[in-house]
Amino acid sequence: MLAVIYILSTCIIGAYCDCPYGFTAHGDSCYLIVGLNSTWIEAKKYCDVMGGDLAVVESSEEEIYLVNLLKQIDATGRIFPENYWLDGTDVVKEGEFRWMGKNGNSIPISGYTNWAPGQPDNAAVHENCLEIRYSFNILWNDLDCNTRQNFICEASNEWNGDTIIG
Repeated sequence: MLAVIYILSTCIIGAYCDCPYGFTAHGDSCYLIVGLNSTWIEAKKYCDVMGGDLAVVESSEEEIYLVNLLKQIDATGRIFPENYWLDGTDVVKEGEFRWMGKNGNSIPISGYTNWAPGQPDNAAVHENCLEIRYSFNILWNDLDCNTRQNFICEASNEWNGDTIIG
């Protein structure tokens, strides 16, 4: 009975539940907020094992949804620090942030962005990974990829165990 309640609470009635376990469906994607302090590459590997990749934010609507999820989590006080890795990095070419995807596939971050004022700034010359930073009003920032913090995974809501985004 609990399984039925869970399925109905996470899926649109009449649609298949096509998110990996633990992810929440929204639009064409599924999201998982992970409170596990990890480097950017560790976070990327974790998301891969879970059936997705680090989140790619491509619209203000998508970001508003994620920010609302983060605010709900923040209200519980269960996750700290309140900064989250996303999939972007400029490790390939300094100053050119890209969504990295999987298997070496990457695309430049263009169109929608939500950088904090003055960001990205490559402070300390080693800030190559993209985060959402609470102390910057939940805006984007570049940070050293070896910093340990939380992260957001994303998967396609057409996930079938074999097909994932990236």
